[in-house]
Amino acid sequence: MDKAIKDHLKQTFFLTIDQLNTEAIYYYRQRELEKETTMQLVIEERTTALKGCDERVAGANMMKWIAYLCTAHQYAVSIHDHWLSYEDLAFFKNDEEVGFTLINSEWKPLPGSQREDYITEKWTQLYTQLRPMIEKVALASGLPIQQAWGLLCNPFYKQQEAWMIKASDTRKQQINEDLHVLRNIKSEVFGLKRNPYQVSFRYVDSWWEPVEPVRVKAACCMSYLKERGKKCYACPKLTNEEREIRGKEINKEKAQ
Repeated sequence: MDKAIKDHLKQTFFLTIDQLNTEAIYYYRQRELEKETTMQLVIEERTTALKGCDERVAGANMMKWIAYLCTAHQYAVSIHDHWLSYEDLAFFKNDEEVGFTLINSEWKPLPGSQREDYITEKWTQLYTQLRPMIEKVALASGLPIQQAWGLLCNPFYKQQEAWMIKASDTRKQQINEDLHVLRNIKSEVFGLKRNPYQVSFRYVDSWWEPVEPVRVKAACCMSYLKERGKKCYACPKLTNEEREIRGKEINKEKAQ
């Protein structure tokens, strides 16, 4: 894996590659994060760090980092025709830096044929591997399990949009085909009744002028449960009336 790819993974997806940070405030391997006691410690620390009034804030925050990890895999597949492989991963905090480290990673080119079968198998393996950790996040934080999985979609679909804007027509077709594969992974892999990426988005008018459509998030990020926190304009929990009020608040804040 060349330096440009490593830099992009860190800057965009908060992933460090093969850099074991022994000076980190904490550093937990995946097998440790699958333990309820360890995850509870992480949730308590994240709640404090985020000035949360409820541990669900920390649960949503953990799902954000996991979502970036999953999105990095789709980036490797759809933009570079590679699979991001690694022997282990670890979650760390070092001062203000938070994220995952991939240990003994490999940047493997996808096969020239049977691409769909190959990435279906790889996606299935990945989510089977991540599922115990995600379930512990939900358990330790009190976040509903459907919402925990749903939070994978927020950064994922934002990146999908960004890729489509810059991609060639051929690459756009590939991005859509790979997304179709991901959305058709069996729901049983996630332990759910429906694949969490099988989401239908709704759109609302923006708070700014000229008015543009704004996509409502797939799941609430719970930031309103932080100290002085508020629901974001794209929060799925807002009613139409509340969204209009929130838009006016943002407009006023921007004008100051």
